[in-house]
This record gives sequence, C-alpha cells and structure tokens, in this order.
Amino acid sequence: MAEKLLIFQASSTCFYGSQGGGPLVKAIRSAVFVLVLSCLSGIAAKADTLTYDLTGPAGFQAVFTLPQDPTFTATSFGYIVPVTGLTIYSIPITSIDFFNTANGGGIGADGAQLAGKQLYTFTSGSLVLSTGTFTLDEYNALFTLTITDGKTTPTPEPSTVWLLASGLAGLAFVRRIGSRSATRVVGDQRPS
Repeated sequence: MAEKLLIFQASSTCFYGSQGGGPLVKAIRSAVFVLVLSCLSGIAAKADTLTYDLTGPAGFQAVFTLPQDPTFTATSFGYIVPVTGLTIYSIPITSIDFFNTANGGGIGADGAQLAGKQLYTFTSGSLVLSTGTFTLDEYNALFTLTITDGKTTPTPEPSTVWLLASGLAGLAFVRRIGSRSATRVVGDQRPS
C-alpha cells in the first residue's frame, strides 16, 4: 500500500504542476485528483480480517477480530497472535494462543485452553488461520467458536459518492459558463 501512496503523491504533483489548459482542463484534473484520493483512502481503510465469535455456558460471549495474515510468535505448543481491545471477565487479553494438535488444538488466552481442532495451518512462513464453526471444550464445558472471513467488497462510502457528484456538478458548471462566454463573443461580432 505504501508503494501505491508514493506513486499517488508523485502523480498529484503532476496534476497541479502544469499550468497549461483552460478552466475545464483544470476542473477535470481536480476531479480526477479527488476521485483518485477518495478511492485510495477507501482501499487503505479496508483490511481483511477474521471475526471470532466465541459463545459458551451461562451466556458467555467474546467477539474479537484478527488479521488474516497475523503477526505471530512460534512456541512449543503452537503460535501466539497479539490481539487488542479484548476483555474477558474484566481481564484484558493481549494475545490469543493457537494450540497445535499434539497439545490439544483449539485456542487459549490468559492460561486457559479451549481444546478442540487445530485452528491454523502453517504454509511458506505464514500462519493461515482457519474459518468455520468449531466446538471447543474446557473441562467438559462446551463452547462454540464461529470464525468468519471479514473480506469485504469495496463499496463507496457516502462521502466518496458526494465528492464524485460534486466534482461532476463542478465540471458541468464550468462547461456551461465556458459555452455561455463563447456564445457572447460570437453574438457580439457584427459584420462590417
């Protein structure tokens, strides 16, 4: 993404760097500049994540998200993935443990393990997290873990649509003013 933003910064200089062209050309350059900026900001805001929804006995529920390509630390029992903004029973959780099959599988946090299926694969140096619905067990208390893919289809935000609409309205306005001034000049010429 940093490469795309760097290219964008270089190209934005090109839009305003040249002084040639009339008001319509400048308006088109401005509209393209705003459109590219809004598209890039929409792309930068989207991140592919996995949503974890863990439910259990007595109405227990914890929901958190992890990136699809998380940072991780390898351990003897599996992998540790950092997490932010998760609190379970008033305890802030800073990481989720992913246990390998040899150590009971499942996930854990703060010393507790919900055993079950191994919820990841390790391929080409990357930790690939599983999706689906899984039953996990902690001392015969059953938990249901639903992991959904947070991939989104990029859709324009209302502000992006508003920017595009106002840019098009500006283009129409500039074109209309340009055609009126051209008509006046032609209309004011009298044969000699």
